[in-house]
Amino acid sequence: MKVDVPTLFCVFASLILHGVMLGMGLRTVTGIEDVEHVFSPDEWTGNAIDINVEEISKPVEFTNVSRVSTNPPAVVPPPSPATVLAPRPTANLPKEPEPPIVVKPAPSPSPISTLAAPSISSNPSALPAPTASVKDESFELDGGADANALANRIDGGQEDGLWAGRSDGGQVAGTSSFGAAGSRRVRNLATAFARAMPIANTTDPVWETLPLGNAGTLEVQVDVDGEGKIVSAKPTDPAQRPNHLTRLVERTVILLRSGRFALRGMSTEEGSETFLLEARIEQIELTPSDDPSQAGPYALGFSPPRKSEPGYATFTLRSGRRIHISISLKEP
Repeated sequence: MKVDVPTLFCVFASLILHGVMLGMGLRTVTGIEDVEHVFSPDEWTGNAIDINVEEISKPVEFTNVSRVSTNPPAVVPPPSPATVLAPRPTANLPKEPEPPIVVKPAPSPSPISTLAAPSISSNPSALPAPTASVKDESFELDGGADANALANRIDGGQEDGLWAGRSDGGQVAGTSSFGAAGSRRVRNLATAFARAMPIANTTDPVWETLPLGNAGTLEVQVDVDGEGKIVSAKPTDPAQRPNHLTRLVERTVILLRSGRFALRGMSTEEGSETFLLEARIEQIELTPSDDPSQAGPYALGFSPPRKSEPGYATFTLRSGRRIHISISLKEP
């Protein structure tokens, strides 16, 4: 067998080279292990807190939330009685003086309680008669029983009353003033006369019995005293005095009994005023907005007479009858 020397030489050289390289690799691995044992892990130096890297690198285990104990924290027991300070003795301390008790005297009876109660008279005539008050700005007044009593007195033959100028003033039985429209201040006689006329006569049933059309005329003189009080009212012509117009004037004057009136201006003086009254009755058709079923005055109106032009007083009955009274001032 023939041996190839060059080839054999190459094989041995290769084995030697691989052995050297293998030995050097094993030595390097051994050196790394020695370094790990020689050098300590990284640490913070100086004033900072040391942090152990190995502890940080450890895995963190989380506790199951459902297994966390729900028991309340333990209550710290209170300190023992021995540690509680004893109360300070007060037996030897001086007591504070108690405030004196003051007894208030009983209040004296008030002067009101000592006054004697007013005596009530058993005589009805000794008591003052009530006075009715009516607003001067409106027609809110219903004749009622006084108007009926006045009508009965006239129908019973006692119609002289105011016309005769009796000493008692011709007032209706009793002390009623039939509402006494207006306040106590002085007012013009002509204006007050026209204003009171529809108020005083809406309840007089005579106007339902008269025929339609002209209802007569009447000239009447009204006298006042120095204080402005009406003292009488009488026709200037006794032969011309229709009964229904007589009732109309007497009702009107009774309504003005308690007032004070001036003939001219606002100063009172004794004198008289003469009025010419002309009555007319007509039938009107009530509109749907009218309500004649309501009690009291209905559709009232007036205009005071002047020297230059006449005034009027008007009122409408529930049946639709309208009574219109023309009022003229006569020269003295």
